[in-house]
Amino acid sequence: MKKKVATMLIGMLTASVIFTGCSKKEVQQTAEEYIAKAENGELSEQDIDTIRENLGEEVASQVAGINEKMKAAAETASAGSDEMIAKAESKAAEESKATTESKAATESKASTESSSSSVASSEASTATTASSAQAESKTVTESASAASSEAAKKAAEESKAAAESKAAAEQAAAKKHAEELEAAAKKEAEAKAAAEKAAAEQKAAEEAAKKEAEAKAAAEKANSSYSGTSEEFMNYLNQKRAEQGLDALTWDSSLAAVAEERAKEISSDYSHNGMRDCIGEIIQIANKDTVTSWYANWYGSEAHRNAMLDDDYKTTGVGVYFDGERYYVAEVFSMPPTGRDATPEENAAIDEAMKDAVEVPGSDGHVLAPKEMVEEGRIETVNMDELSDEDKEKHEASREEALRQLGLID
Repeated sequence: MKKKVATMLIGMLTASVIFTGCSKKEVQQTAEEYIAKAENGELSEQDIDTIRENLGEEVASQVAGINEKMKAAAETASAGSDEMIAKAESKAAEESKATTESKAATESKASTESSSSSVASSEASTATTASSAQAESKTVTESASAASSEAAKKAAEESKAAAESKAAAEQAAAKKHAEELEAAAKKEAEAKAAAEKAAAEQKAAEEAAKKEAEAKAAAEKANSSYSGTSEEFMNYLNQKRAEQGLDALTWDSSLAAVAEERAKEISSDYSHNGMRDCIGEIIQIANKDTVTSWYANWYGSEAHRNAMLDDDYKTTGVGVYFDGERYYVAEVFSMPPTGRDATPEENAAIDEAMKDAVEVPGSDGHVLAPKEMVEEGRIETVNMDELSDEDKEKHEASREEALRQLGLID
């Protein structure tokens, strides 16, 4: 019974260490006090209330019940001891009366010795019981102290392990959260950069398209006004021809249509490769859109000048194409009357003349020259305005020779 009480009290006081923060020494002292009281059934109502506050009503009721049992057992043991003493005395008195007076003294002495011996035996038994109780109490106290210390140590270790586990879990969760935030931030930055790049590319594309559209619109607007300018050039050219005593050229709408096509073609292929439906052609790239500048560009090249002032040409057409930056001008000539196609012989003569000819840049235009003479270095590209009169005469003589070899002049 005592062991059960002691075990319950140890559990109670161990819980007190956990919930009230008592020191080990305080727990041991309290355990010893409660155990000493419980051994004699001396736990007070205040002690029971303390147990109730720390361990609850159920445990307090169990401890109170055990305390009452221990208290009743102690009272029973005390009552039994008094009854044994009373019976021994009564028996001794009866035996003393039954003997003779002579024997009474002897029997009385014997009885007294017997009583003393019985009392000594009873006292010895009581001492033995007390000693055993003290030893058991000490053992219980030591066991309670050891159990309490071990429980406290185990609780501390478990608390430490739980704290470390919780800290590790929180650290892992924090690390994972940080990584997720970093990944999300990186993804958002990449998406933002991609969006900005796409927006920039779209803006650039829109600006390029707008610029292209503006250039195209400007070119179309400019080209739409060149029909009149083209005829103005012919009128200006006829003035110059008249100054040389030459007949005026006649405007041919079919030749003008060919010239318009050729002006656009030479913007991507600057050559006479597409020459057609005419007997002669001159082309140029100009930075201005005035008829006087076009005439000056061609007039600076002897071959082009000769073409413009060729008295054999009777009809002409002029075409202009503007690409937004420069002007491409083409003029075609014809000797046959308007509406008559060149004969096969005439076309063959043109093809033969053009076969071995190459385009050579002059002062502000281009001329046709025999390929052989160009390869041999006999034809030079020069600025006529920078030549002396003597050098001009030599240069023009070499050009005339080239034109004769082409069959373009007699």
